[in-house]
Amino acid sequence: MIISRMSKIIFGLPLKERDELFLNTRITNQNDLQQVSLENIKRGTLIYTLPSEKRYRNDNTYVYDGKEFHPFVSTNLDDYGMASSRMEIEVGEPINLLSTPEHNNYWWPCQEIRDIVKNSNFIQVNDAIKYCDIPSGDKIFRFICDGESNLDLGPYNYMQDRMWECESVIFTDEDVDISFAVDQRSNDENQIIIGDDIILCYIGSEVEEEEEMYDQED
Repeated sequence: MIISRMSKIIFGLPLKERDELFLNTRITNQNDLQQVSLENIKRGTLIYTLPSEKRYRNDNTYVYDGKEFHPFVSTNLDDYGMASSRMEIEVGEPINLLSTPEHNNYWWPCQEIRDIVKNSNFIQVNDAIKYCDIPSGDKIFRFICDGESNLDLGPYNYMQDRMWECESVIFTDEDVDISFAVDQRSNDENQIIIGDDIILCYIGSEVEEEEEMYDQED
């Protein structure tokens, strides 16, 4: 798909890296987290309380929302940690600004973004799958729904590996080897190639419960 001119920036491009800080301390509850006092730090900054060689995925990891630090949360969508629903991405911000650094890229849209997506024209692929394309800057953000998606309450997930597959449908970069995903599927696999101008996101299901992830007690 070719964009002839720059579109209004609704979604900021995903960041390749964010500011990170290491604190030689333990954070085992909300009170400990509120005691953390750092100056001149940016929204989206990550802090770690264990060095990388001792840390597993999103354990001992916290994110700054511009006012205070937050723990990531374990949910029915990902028990390895994801952004809390309290941390919403505003119009124009990088979509992964408040996401976990490892394992997933779930992000929560503000209501204005959610309304834009909900009111877009969706293309129906089959009974279960549909998607909409929304230009933003010089990119197109593609939002995919399936039978589990919740347009009103679900988080979005930025598919950094540029592939999403479900219900015999694959959205993929043509350079990605999809043989592992289709080798047991029928010959009518619906493969939808995405170009370099596409940023791929999936709309998730409702989060049933959030359990804050603090440092584990010894």
